[in-house]
Amino acid sequence: MSIIGSIGNVVEAAFDRPVVARDQILRAVSADGVNFTRDEGWRWKRPFTLRPYMNYFVTRDAGGGYWWRSSECRNGDWSTILFSDTGYIDAVVLDLKNIAAPVWCEGHMFALVTDRSGQTYVAMSSGSEKSITTFERLDWPRLDELGDVDDIFVLKAADEYFGWASCGAGDRAIHAWTSRDGRDWAYQAKAIVSQAGETIVNNPCVVALADGRYRMYHRASRNPAYGSRIVSSVSTDLRRWSREEGVRLAPGGRWDKHGVAFPAVFREADRFVLYYAGYWGDCADGDR
Repeated sequence: MSIIGSIGNVVEAAFDRPVVARDQILRAVSADGVNFTRDEGWRWKRPFTLRPYMNYFVTRDAGGGYWWRSSECRNGDWSTILFSDTGYIDAVVLDLKNIAAPVWCEGHMFALVTDRSGQTYVAMSSGSEKSITTFERLDWPRLDELGDVDDIFVLKAADEYFGWASCGAGDRAIHAWTSRDGRDWAYQAKAIVSQAGETIVNNPCVVALADGRYRMYHRASRNPAYGSRIVSSVSTDLRRWSREEGVRLAPGGRWDKHGVAFPAVFREADRFVLYYAGYWGDCADGDR
């Protein structure tokens, strides 16, 4: 480790905060997947950097290894690094500017990628979980017609792949696609829409439940960050969804006083573990 890195780690440990204030990946736990309690003593700490950075998105591969996404500003441009237990993947090395919303499914990482020309699209990784070599562009019909795309999520259930993307121009909604092989996709319908007092629903993450239903955790908010909450909807067929009552997690902790978003929920032993982004401090683009 460099001298600067060592000093930075000492400073972060002493003040229990990053040298550069940015959004952090935090954790909450639940016995039933509905009522979550913050794990106040846990925060993902990315390898030290003096560059401004923001941490969003967590995914888990088939071997149970976690991957953490961090964006950092290099000479005025933001780019992505995916960290895992065994190493890291730099988007720049793959000739990409950004890798957003990574999710492992059936041995492939699906993601919303932005290439060096500035084009953003859904893609699927080639290579192995230990060594991603490239991303193959996928065609999600109508995606380009639905406005800005925030993120995606992919799940395979039985013999079918299900995909969701958060899209919109101003207001955000979650739209759905399906595929038989993970490569050829068909648009289905708008799956989740905002309710009264909301303009944004995005950041989907779907988990299979023991009773045969599925729960989608997602963000609901009036603003892009301030006041963002994590809520949930349920489905029996992954096509028709109903919003559950209440809020799964609201802002108010030490590291998420401004908002909570980007849920990633996993079953660990006899509990549900929610990894999420906590908003606090200034945002790089001022979009709060």
